[in-house]
Amino acid sequence: MLDENIPQTVAALLSATYPASRHQFTHVYDVDWGSEKDDPLIAAIADHGYDALITEDRRQLKDHAPALVRAGIHRIGYKSKTRLSGTAAFTSKTATVVAAMDLVIAEIEDAEEQVFLNLHNIPLERGQRLKVISSDSVRQLAARQATDPS
Repeated sequence: MLDENIPQTVAALLSATYPASRHQFTHVYDVDWGSEKDDPLIAAIADHGYDALITEDRRQLKDHAPALVRAGIHRIGYKSKTRLSGTAAFTSKTATVVAAMDLVIAEIEDAEEQVFLNLHNIPLERGQRLKVISSDSVRQLAARQATDPS
């Protein structure tokens, strides 16, 4: 179950990315639980057979640990980069959750008890995610390759 602070489209993306998984990815808005407070939401998730909650709620683990333990569901949390907004925030949240999900699924499936996980954000700095290759260097490479018969 994806909490209301995760973009709703992430559930569909996870379902498409992991179709062979025995896990179902549903967003709280898809089942009209978007306005539920944490304790009733956690109970409803467990009562309806979901085994995990993915959330960005930073205080949930600290403030609602008894409800999480009682429900027995796994909790996957992450702290998004607060300086981001708009498209950058959306893509960061989406990429963080989707990129980690294969590890999350393995961790849950290997666990013999309830697990609590925190995801690490994907790199956000331009130099960590993008390298600009100068067109001059590509032209020079092309010229060398054109004159080198090997």
